[in-house]
Amino acid sequence: MAEKTVAVGVFDLGPKEGWLHLNTWKQGLFSRLGHDLLLSVEDFAIHVEHPSESADIRVSVRASEAAFVVLGPESLSEKDKAEIKSNIKGHLKSPLTFEGTLKHSGQDWLLSGQLRLGKGSCALQIPLQQKATMVSGKARISHAALGIEPYKAPFGLLQLKDEIDLSFQVDIASLLR
Repeated sequence: MAEKTVAVGVFDLGPKEGWLHLNTWKQGLFSRLGHDLLLSVEDFAIHVEHPSESADIRVSVRASEAAFVVLGPESLSEKDKAEIKSNIKGHLKSPLTFEGTLKHSGQDWLLSGQLRLGKGSCALQIPLQQKATMVSGKARISHAALGIEPYKAPFGLLQLKDEIDLSFQVDIASLLR
């Protein structure tokens, strides 16, 4: 059977084709009282324009509390989850967007571009892995680069580290020919 290639065209993907997660970690004197968090982005759109050798990718996450679901840890109360979502909403005054280019050579994929939130931005280069029709990747980003002050409890006794892991997996079956 011949290897499938990415079709030329314009494609739109979203939560039905995959997932986008954010991981955050705690630090500080009372960090054992806090939680490392796993957040699921539930409202995102991926727009792919593939004219030839590379593809232009645009990803947007709606700026709303409903765009995120707290997946973990399981020990979080509903009150804690609501407070976390409220904190996220306070930081997301504008959509989170990524614009970049996807290059594919043999089994190697590289996604590179700019991640933006309001006036903050950071450059990303994400090597991607492919298994069958699933493509996944992971990048570490900084709150500070995006202009976000990491959460801090009073006196800084408990706070988030200035790093977020962004990971994703997308089924690209609809892009293959």
